[in-house]
Amino acid sequence: MGGSPRRDAYELGKLPTKPSAVLREITTDPYFGTPLRAGDGPSEQFMRIPNVFAKCKAMPPRAAAALYRATTSFWRRKRTRTSDGSRVTPRS
Repeated sequence: MGGSPRRDAYELGKLPTKPSAVLREITTDPYFGTPLRAGDGPSEQFMRIPNVFAKCKAMPPRAAAALYRATTSFWRRKRTRTSDGSRVTPRS
């Protein structure tokens, strides 16, 4: 990641569009960094997304949209409601 813009565009172009599949792909594919271990939590998965944005030299629009959707779906999953109906984001 971050080497050849053509290779970055190719690898990012192969990403799926479903948010959970994007997270799984960027955390298990060695191209996007060291694959995460089974014990690594959601925080480690989430931190991979900004790394992809920062290091890739060529970002196809479809891949950028898929990564953005993965980010927003991650935070939607993390939110819960309290008994009074207010939203709380639990710590990992």
